[in-house]
Amino acid sequence: MSGDRLPRLRPRTRRRLTAGILAAVAVVGLAVALIGSSSSPTVAGNDGSGHPAATTRGGPTKAHDPGPPASTSKRTAATDAQAPPLGVYTGPGNSAAAEAVAAQLGNRVPYALDYLPRTTWTALTDPSWLAQRWQGSPFHLVIGVPMLPSSGATLAQGATGAFDAQFQTLAERLVQDGLGGAILMLGYQPDDEDTPWYVGSRAAALDYVRYWRAIRATMLAVPGAAFLFEWDAGDAGTSPESPAAMYPGSAFVDIVATDAFDFVGADPATHGHWATVLDQRYGPAWMSAFAASHHKPMAIAIWGEVPASTGGAGDQPAYVTQLLRWAAAKRVVMCVLWDYQNMTLTGGAFPAASAALSRAVAGAAGA
Repeated sequence: MSGDRLPRLRPRTRRRLTAGILAAVAVVGLAVALIGSSSSPTVAGNDGSGHPAATTRGGPTKAHDPGPPASTSKRTAATDAQAPPLGVYTGPGNSAAAEAVAAQLGNRVPYALDYLPRTTWTALTDPSWLAQRWQGSPFHLVIGVPMLPSSGATLAQGATGAFDAQFQTLAERLVQDGLGGAILMLGYQPDDEDTPWYVGSRAAALDYVRYWRAIRATMLAVPGAAFLFEWDAGDAGTSPESPAAMYPGSAFVDIVATDAFDFVGADPATHGHWATVLDQRYGPAWMSAFAASHHKPMAIAIWGEVPASTGGAGDQPAYVTQLLRWAAAKRVVMCVLWDYQNMTLTGGAFPAASAALSRAVAGAAGA
């Protein structure tokens, strides 16, 4: 599979990684786990487009969809433990690697992330390759959905409804492939200037919001569609617009998400400090408060350790422990681990962090 299928990491992330990493931002799904959590409000009523909100819908599931992961009592107990529900990104279509990670963690990874390509409209609207690779896997799938192909289309055009037909086709094909209940991470990382849907101005933010709403309405109108829509604001600290300006609205978003990589740049004093990432501009603390103020569940779309050679803190078990404990305490509905290329946390390059992850997951299972 070509690297063109992968989205890029946000500008700050991209600058700090080696040029050889074709980074992509991954995000994990929550599905029906939202229902039954006292701190994860369901989205009820009408979404403003004439369709009931996705969290109230049933729908077709695929063989790899495990259904609701936990009862209310178990989910409440987990919030007192050391880890929230986990997901993993292991590269394009690499379900075998995702299953290996899940096995290493005691089969307690309910979600897996993958991305649709953005090379052309034809590629973007054909999920068959993805469905084939994840067929029969034990995960509930989270799919990164580009809003535009790499060239030949703009946010302003999308906001007029010019591309509704493409997203109707995508929804129809997802349903046909048994993915009508997937979590869709639509228009991920609008803070990344290398995405075609980059939000670099207030006008672009307005177009992004209008276009998001149009896509959601179009896709949910397809018979059999029961998608949940996850909004990943990325890091947004590098964007001229705040995440609030890019927010599609509570009637159109099921999950609010952000990213959390262990970058430290040139300041060694921040090595391994979760608090540095947590409290940065528009970081997880800000996003948690934002999600709560809009009565939305929150996810960590993607997180991970970063090698010291590329601007990260390296093998830092404290970062893993602190991030997961914070996420569990905040009732974060999922944390998707970026486990790919030189940031493969479970593969041996970060032995202390990998051991901390295993301990946290084991502790959560025993809670």
